[in-house]
Amino acid sequence: MLVMVAALTAGVGAAVPAQAATDLSSLLADGPGFDWREFGGGNQDVIEGPFTAKSYSDFIDKTTGTPGTTASVLQSYGFNGGYGKEWQQLGSHDLLVERVFQFDSDSGATSWYDDIKSGTESQASNRGTIPAASVIPNAFSAVLEDPGFPKQWRLDFLKSNLVFVVHTDSNSNDLAALAVSQAQKEYHNAPTSTVHLSTTPQTAGWVKPVMYGVAAALLILLVGVVTVALLVSRRRTTAMGGAPVQLSPDGAFWWDGVRWHDARTEIPPHAQRSPDGVYWWDGRSWRRTGS
Repeated sequence: MLVMVAALTAGVGAAVPAQAATDLSSLLADGPGFDWREFGGGNQDVIEGPFTAKSYSDFIDKTTGTPGTTASVLQSYGFNGGYGKEWQQLGSHDLLVERVFQFDSDSGATSWYDDIKSGTESQASNRGTIPAASVIPNAFSAVLEDPGFPKQWRLDFLKSNLVFVVHTDSNSNDLAALAVSQAQKEYHNAPTSTVHLSTTPQTAGWVKPVMYGVAAALLILLVGVVTVALLVSRRRTTAMGGAPVQLSPDGAFWWDGVRWHDARTEIPPHAQRSPDGVYWWDGRSWRRTGS
C-alpha cells in the first residue's frame, strides 16, 4: 500500500499535463507575471474563452461592417472551434491577446493562416516585422502602428491543424520580446500532428486536488492499518505471556482457581511457552516440564 501511495502521489504531476492536453485552453500560454490580469467572461469587447465561427465573426465583423463574412470563411475551411485569452497589465494597461483556431484538417488551418497573413501584411499600418520572431517555424510577424490606437506587435504561426495568434499592445512600452516569448511557449505546447481537442476546459483544475486527496486518504488508511497491526501484535504478545501464574510458596504447585496442580508435571494452560514448547514462564523464571 505504501508503494501505491507513493506511485499515486508521484503520478499527480504526470497526470495533470496529460489531462490538460485534452482542451484548447491548455495550449495557450499563461500570463507573463502576477501583474497581468486576465479578463473574465462576459466582456463583449474581448474574446475570452471558447468561441465558434459565429461568435468570432460577430466580434470581428462589427468593425468591418460585413456581418457573417468571417463565419462563412471559417466554416468553408472546416473550422471546429477556438479559444481565446486576453490579459491586461495592472498600471500600464498594456494588453496581451492569445487565440488558437482549430480546423478539421491541416489544409483548412493553412488556408486560414494564409488569409490572416496576407490581410495583416497588406494593412497600411504595417511597419515591418519582429526580427526575433524568425525562431518560430511557420510564423509571420508584424508591427502595426495606427493613429489613435496602441502600437501592436503581432505574431501568428501554423502548426498542424492549429493556427495561433499572439499580439501585444502598448501606448508606451516595447512589447515585441513579450509577444515572441509567449508565442514560443505556445509553439512548444502545440501537438506536432493533427488533433481535435475540446474547446471547453476539462477537469485539469480539479484533478490535482482530488488525486492528492485520494493519496492522503490512502496514507491515512495505511497509518490506521499499521496502528491496528501494532495493537494486535501487542495484544498477542500479552496473550502469549498470559496471566500471572499463582504459585505455592515453594513454587512446586500452581493454582487454577479451584485446586492446586503439580508444577513439575502440568503446565498452566494460559502460561507463556517457549517456541519449542519445552519451557513455560511462571512469571519469574522459565521452567521445564518434568523438572
